[in-house]
Amino acid sequence: MTCSEFMEGYSDFVDEILPPDLHDEFDAHGASCDSCSRYDEVYRRGRLLLQAFSSVEVDEEFQPRLETRIHQIQNEAAVARTMGSGGSTATVLSIAAVLLVIAWSPLLLFRPYDVELAPILVSSPGPRPLGIRMPDVSIRPASTSPAALDMDADLWGRPNALLLQYSPSLQRYRTRNALTRAVQ
Repeated sequence: MTCSEFMEGYSDFVDEILPPDLHDEFDAHGASCDSCSRYDEVYRRGRLLLQAFSSVEVDEEFQPRLETRIHQIQNEAAVARTMGSGGSTATVLSIAAVLLVIAWSPLLLFRPYDVELAPILVSSPGPRPLGIRMPDVSIRPASTSPAALDMDADLWGRPNALLLQYSPSLQRYRTRNALTRAVQ
């Protein structure tokens, strides 16, 4: 009998549930092998020490705490299996880094061109010479209502009139007037 066979069947040997011929074989191996004999001796002494202790009394809270701890250990093991090794985490992080570099590559590789333009000087037109009349082109509104004429006078008479024309406040004014006309 080998030592590994002795260790495999040792609990049956100690519990004395082996057939008599195998029991004798275990006895013979234990007597001839120093390491297996030492194992048998340590086991039997430990068993006697445990039997010498008085019975242990356990709190009534011990069982629920034990079950909770067992569940925690099982959950930690499940999470460890799910997370896998550090290699899978490193793989995910490296893929995220590659995607980040790809997304930012246009900004990293291409620099915007610096274009310098000559400055533009703007001034308001001077007074019109007398006797010269500007031809009437289709800049003026098609309707000749008094409000449209007032707005036309405002548009060309004030320097900021173009900005006002496209401002949100004028858009609200137009919307309000259109609603008023629709209601009337």
